[in-house]
Amino acid sequence: MRDRGFATAVAGGIAASLAVTATYWPALGNGFVWDDWVPLVDSPVFREPARWREALLTPPLQDPVGVRPLAMLSFMLQLWAGHREPAPFHLANIGIHALNVLLLVLLVWRVLSEGASRQWVRAVAAASSGLLYGLHPALTEPVAWISCRYDLLMTFFLLLGLLLDRMLPAGGWPRACLVGAAFFAAMLSKETAVGFLPALPLVHLALVRRESAALGRAFLVQALAAHGRVYAALFAAFALYLAGRFALYGPALGLERMIAQFGDVGAPGERMLAFVASYSRHVHDALWPFQRIVPSRSLQLPISVTEVAPTIAAAAGATTLILLAARAGDCGRRLMLLFMAFLAAIAPVSNLLPLPGRPGELWVASRYLTFPLVFVCLAAPFAFRLAESLLARHVSRPRALLAALAAAWLAASFASVRVTVPLWRDDGTLNEWAIASGAASDWRYSNLGEYYFKTRALDKAREAFLNAVRLRGTEGYHWYHLGIAEAALGNSEQARRAFRQALELNRDIIRARIDLAKLELAAGDPQAAAKVLQEGVERLPYSDDPGEEGTLRYLLGRAYGALGRSEQAAAQLRAALRLAQNPADRRAAEEALRALAP
Repeated sequence: MRDRGFATAVAGGIAASLAVTATYWPALGNGFVWDDWVPLVDSPVFREPARWREALLTPPLQDPVGVRPLAMLSFMLQLWAGHREPAPFHLANIGIHALNVLLLVLLVWRVLSEGASRQWVRAVAAASSGLLYGLHPALTEPVAWISCRYDLLMTFFLLLGLLLDRMLPAGGWPRACLVGAAFFAAMLSKETAVGFLPALPLVHLALVRRESAALGRAFLVQALAAHGRVYAALFAAFALYLAGRFALYGPALGLERMIAQFGDVGAPGERMLAFVASYSRHVHDALWPFQRIVPSRSLQLPISVTEVAPTIAAAAGATTLILLAARAGDCGRRLMLLFMAFLAAIAPVSNLLPLPGRPGELWVASRYLTFPLVFVCLAAPFAFRLAESLLARHVSRPRALLAALAAAWLAASFASVRVTVPLWRDDGTLNEWAIASGAASDWRYSNLGEYYFKTRALDKAREAFLNAVRLRGTEGYHWYHLGIAEAALGNSEQARRAFRQALELNRDIIRARIDLAKLELAAGDPQAAAKVLQEGVERLPYSDDPGEEGTLRYLLGRAYGALGRSEQAAAQLRAALRLAQNPADRRAAEEALRALAP
């Protein structure tokens, strides 16, 4: 009977996974967006197997917090296999999400099999929980956005750890070591897996059967002591992870940027408001996700109390009701403790430490719910049972009513996902949607401008970059991007002004020096070109693009040649020839050298 029950659970999990896969299938037609471009298109280090050690420890966006070697390995394996188009990467994301749905179904089935539920009831409840998770609108971002592979893989390993924790004999070292290994793999996929540490004891408490809702000291000690080896393995894995970060980055563990962002948030009271507002946003999204969650959402600093108050009130009300459910016997206690596990899991992503983001903003993105939402879905069958018992006093067929409501929820979730997935098609559609939804910011306009520039919609690109400058005129790169749009439109003087303003704000934008020098040379002013490039030579140590030095020295050689400084010109052109990374750059340097010959 047990084998037949497990086979039924597997069949239900596969059915739920296939339904989720079919729902997200249109994402295969989407392209690369935002952070996808750097590791998957622009950076050669991730495409060369010989450089695998360097690639595993290279944060794609140059932020040490984001060193996630296991998740990066999944990208690298696809790149080494020759995948260059977006579709295979989208397919992998959908596949990992479908696997997570299957694991969740098996986990729910295992948890319910420890009670007295009938087999078909357990199977339906488990499959429904899997669909609730797989179709949850808040998870559209991590599935549709390739760069959220980190969250999906982290969740896969943590779900595997939860399933092993329930299926292997309690108290043994094999269980402890396997759960610890799964947690370590999750940490190597994304550091926010640390929320598993406070969440797991709450799960253990929730799944101990007892009719009393009271959680006395003796009960807590006895319930948690049975899992002592698991906790020891988890903390050993966490210590090993921290030791690795210490070896790479020293005592600060690569968290300097997060620590520095405390200055952006303000006084302790404002920091507490940021934490509460972030927490409330996540609770609200988990319990009511039908408000079309904009991509990579953030809180604007300083936080307006009046703007966040409704969300805080709604989240506080829902949380209070769920915590009060503990008074309704064993079922209510389990619901309450599993919801507390959800609250524990979202603590690391609720800006207790400011999450690395743009100046003046704090991330509250829906992708942060990818793992914590597991506990909400694990609690769903207990919420269903509790609601059924309460409604039985007033409704003749409470189960049918609740089943209809659940079906309506899943239908609405399916519709929301299908409407949202096409909005991730490209950077233009994505940023236009976000801006139209009221989430306008300088970096969204900048991303939109880059998309328009790539697609040669130059007037739209200039307008987008102008909007970025209007919102944050102290950012040098916004002025630089405005300059390249003006130059492409043939507005040389406006481009010069923009490039100069970019360098006034940030002397290290080597590309701005290169493009300004090209304009000066085209205008017949090699003296001005030489001056801006000479200053650029001093800033080369701060460049993160090795190709910039060759271009800069080539242009400086041309400027010196036009000024009659042949010896200096030849030295710069020979340096450019040594640094040339493609045949066209080599030919240009060789021709310029020949032109210097008497």
